[in-house]
Amino acid sequence: ARGGFTLESTHPGISKADVHSATGFDFQAAPEVPETAALEPDALATLRTRVAREVAETYPAFARSQWGV
Repeated sequence: ARGGFTLESTHPGISKADVHSATGFDFQAAPEVPETAALEPDALATLRTRVAREVAETYPAFARSQWGV
């Protein structure tokens, strides 16, 4: 009846509690959530440039807070 999500991994330094605090709602998660694999430098550069600019068109405040765009 209600949507939700399952937390499958977190970025280094981020806990389940951090995700809960940032979202404000409960979600499914395993007792031990693994860390997300590190991105290759090319993929990270694409996210921080082209993707960040595209996101900024629709969500400027978010893009500014995350990437300074």
